[in-house]
Amino acid sequence: MLSLAHRGGASRALAGAARRHLCVVTAGSEDAVSTALAGEKPVVLYFTATWCGPCRMISPIFAELAKATPAASFLKAPPADSPCSQVDVDELAEVAQDHSIAAMPTFQFYKAGQLMDTIVGADVAKLKAAVQKL
Repeated sequence: MLSLAHRGGASRALAGAARRHLCVVTAGSEDAVSTALAGEKPVVLYFTATWCGPCRMISPIFAELAKATPAASFLKAPPADSPCSQVDVDELAEVAQDHSIAAMPTFQFYKAGQLMDTIVGADVAKLKAAVQKL
């Protein structure tokens, strides 16, 4: 788990590899996040950063969970109609601030627009358990 105060040099190649997972899309706007949260499907918001080592470790697991759970929207973020997404805190700092994100990775779970659960850190078991509750 890394705090927002940490800024390290991240490999663009590793970040690109995470984006190649078909279900994982990077959020480009606050509106995309708002639209997803207003939808009928449960939503998993994944707050990450390109410089976050634990995020690079858990991103492939997040993508696999997204593929295995079509009943929920997984946000790495736009487009809003994508089955899964993540929010880069450096690109969408205001969204991260609005969601009180202080460390990465952070996963937030929403149903009917209401926050149901938050997981801070790259804990695979906790992430899988929270997704199963959806």
